[in-house]
Amino acid sequence: MFGAPLFCLASFLMGRKTPARNALAFAATSFAVYAIIDVAVLVASSDILSYIGIVALSLGTKFFGALLGARFAQQR
Repeated sequence: MFGAPLFCLASFLMGRKTPARNALAFAATSFAVYAIIDVAVLVASSDILSYIGIVALSLGTKFFGALLGARFAQQR
């Protein structure tokens, strides 16, 4: 529920903190690390196939939030 706004805020803050860094690449990389850990935990704990739809939706909104925050950080 709060994943996408949190990713957006974190990407925005990190993108503004170091303007020389590519904010979009940083947001995509940080999201990829999160997604790998999240999927690994789901695979280890349960049958991921029964949750694949909600997991894809959740990760998709978080990815969109991360990219949106990075884009906002680059606009200034």
